Amino acid sequence: MQQYSGSYRLACCENKAAVIKAWFNNAVTDKDVELMMHPDNQLTTNYCFSADGVKGSMTISMKPEFNFDFDAKFGAENTFKQPFECKTMITVKGNVLKDVTTYKDGSVLTSVNTFTSQGMSCVVNGAAGHIGNMFFERCDVDICGFWLMESHENMDKVMMEDGNLSAAVVADMMDGVALRITESDGWYTMTDYIGDSSKTLRFKMGEEFEIEDAALGLKGSEIITMAGPGKTMMVYKDKTGKNSVWEGTVTGDHMIFKVTKPLNTQTGSITYRRVPDILGSWRIVAMDNAEAIMKTCGIPDEQAAQMLAERPTASMEYLGKGRFKYSSTSAMFPDPIVWKDGEEFSFNAAGHSFTEVRKMTKTGEVVCIKMGGKNVIAKSKVGKNFMTMEETVEGEPGIKATMIFARV
Repeated sequence: MQQYSGSYRLACCENKAAVIKAWFNNAVTDKDVELMMHPDNQLTTNYCFSADGVKGSMTISMKPEFNFDFDAKFGAENTFKQPFECKTMITVKGNVLKDVTTYKDGSVLTSVNTFTSQGMSCVVNGAAGHIGNMFFERCDVDICGFWLMESHENMDKVMMEDGNLSAAVVADMMDGVALRITESDGWYTMTDYIGDSSKTLRFKMGEEFEIEDAALGLKGSEIITMAGPGKTMMVYKDKTGKNSVWEGTVTGDHMIFKVTKPLNTQTGSITYRRVPDILGSWRIVAMDNAEAIMKTCGIPDEQAAQMLAERPTASMEYLGKGRFKYSSTSAMFPDPIVWKDGEEFSFNAAGHSFTEVRKMTKTGEVVCIKMGGKNVIAKSKVGKNFMTMEETVEGEPGIKATMIFARV
């Protein structure tokens, strides 16, 4: 269940008033129910799952006196106090959490919660049968993605001391630091880009794994856990028995890691900014009006027809030190292109000269390409499985092309 740790906001509910009354065992006033039914009221639950239980909280924005924290073990009777005053038994099977709650007067309420990557559905039943269905949309910030270092505090000293490295070596390693995290079936893959090199860890939250990094002088074991929504904790223990603790905080824009317990004496922090995860291979699966862009930029009809028929696959790599490498199966771009975010670069391809600048946003890219005397403006939005791109030509408001890429 660790992969479902996070925040969930109530999006819709069948028989909402009846469900609210059942939660509180009919011990709330009509005025309280009216407030909790108000469209502006936000009901949010937070879950942090471990192997044997769940910690979390519920917040009700317009009735904060009803907010509460909980800490429950799976398969054991748990006692809750105000505002519910009950005993609960929670069991888990796959992605389904069943909660059987018994109140002081003997009333029983059963909730069956099914978790997915999109949210949580909840079926609520009482002694007389079905009460209502609820759906909570997942609203926490995802730790997965691609992150570029924005700043750091004393991390060079941490690396020098822990890895027994020189200042010159560390300065080179700290140039263009980046981090990429992906997840599949509960397995996380985390790649650190440090200087010209990279290292990759594959792990499950809450499960210990071995780590060996000669460049940083690390050899031991590590465990990474979700300490709460948007919160991670990494605990490392080396072969001599020394350990360190790193705590991470994720927001929509940034990820901050802090050394809260040093391996030796130095502590520090590193702040990453979120950028779109463009790494990997992308294939064009759909396009509209691309021919008009090509014709406006002076590409001959025969060459344009060849390009339109190709449906090439493009690949993007991060080389470190701020450098990205673009390569394509297109006959027009036989040679790789290396570029940096926000820096102008030029290249030749298929007999044409291009000058380009690419700037990453939080969700995509804004690109300006000069070719054939025209400025082509491309704006992309990157998702987990697809990337959309719209191209326009400066001074040509009637020309617009749309392309959709699928991650392969």
